Amino acid sequence: MGTGMYTAVSGIDANQTALNVISNNIANISTVSFKSSQADFQTLFSQTYSAGTTPTGNVGGTNPEQVGDGVALGDITQNFSQGGSQFTGRDTDFMIQGNGFFTVLEPNVATAGAGSGAGAYYLTRAGNFTLDGSGDLVTADGNKVLGTATVNGDNPLTVTPVNIPNSFALFKEYNASNQVLHTWIGVKGVSAMPAPMFGGTVQEQDVTLQNFSLGVEGNVTATYSNGDRITVRTDPTSTNQREVMDLTSDGSTFSTSGSGTTGTVTVLNAALTPQQFQLRMAIVGNPSGLLSEGSNNFGIAPNAGTVNLGIGSSNGVGQITGGALESSNVDVAKEFTNMMIAQRAIEANGKVVTTQSQVIQTLIGLVQ
Repeated sequence: MGTGMYTAVSGIDANQTALNVISNNIANISTVSFKSSQADFQTLFSQTYSAGTTPTGNVGGTNPEQVGDGVALGDITQNFSQGGSQFTGRDTDFMIQGNGFFTVLEPNVATAGAGSGAGAYYLTRAGNFTLDGSGDLVTADGNKVLGTATVNGDNPLTVTPVNIPNSFALFKEYNASNQVLHTWIGVKGVSAMPAPMFGGTVQEQDVTLQNFSLGVEGNVTATYSNGDRITVRTDPTSTNQREVMDLTSDGSTFSTSGSGTTGTVTVLNAALTPQQFQLRMAIVGNPSGLLSEGSNNFGIAPNAGTVNLGIGSSNGVGQITGGALESSNVDVAKEFTNMMIAQRAIEANGKVVTTQSQVIQTLIGLVQ
């Protein structure tokens, strides 16, 4: 009689776990890019009273006689299907339409360059980013979003946190015809006025970030208050990673890495050296093998398979959309149905426990 009670208890335990999974799904209906999970069951060992026999002559065969010992949790799998689109209009909100993950720097890790290993970054589908006081693109918890200058297969050649300066100073040397001869990029209020290089007049322009937009490949264009614009070249062979385009005067394009149309650019502070704003993305062979680290982040667990790094709209990564977020993929109707099934299963198994207890009490009474 005790076996039947333990069998029923296993049913209560397994369905309670399923109810916990359902509760978590429902609780995260409004969580950005949340991926729902499902608890799957499997049978336990069975008591075999007869293994069955083979038909012989005029005697037919018999089937096995077994009584199951209950149920156990088989697996909890995550559903990585695409969630819906929420258009927010915020410059720092990004959504992946298709496969792939954003990569974000783990806390206390200084860099995540080539060869640093999988432990240097988290994966996330949640693109509700913001700019911090230093101009770094960060998650809600302050994890820095990673960008890449160029990608060769699985090996990012240059990986740094994406930085979009909130403000900086432009020093421009003009000639008598108001043409720009040279441009310096410096830190506002820190960099000193440079001396003219071509006999012209140097003027300072303090600029602040106005807005920025995102391309489908993850390339960012930032516009500043005086009309200057920072853009990013997506050509992986280009050495011109950051450009300053003066839209208010002669329209000349200056590259921080070399000569421009009518002049050159000098960087006065190391913090403003060229950076690539293309977001570094990742494709995982088995997303269900990822380990949830909380805060919408995933760690790369042993069964996640191969991790391939790339950029948006390439290497299997979906298109990146700016000004939008991916919503949770929880199916509310399905979850409520599963919740009722789990609830009824727990009640039914509880009834079995009660019945088994009553039977045991009856037997005890008979032998007294």
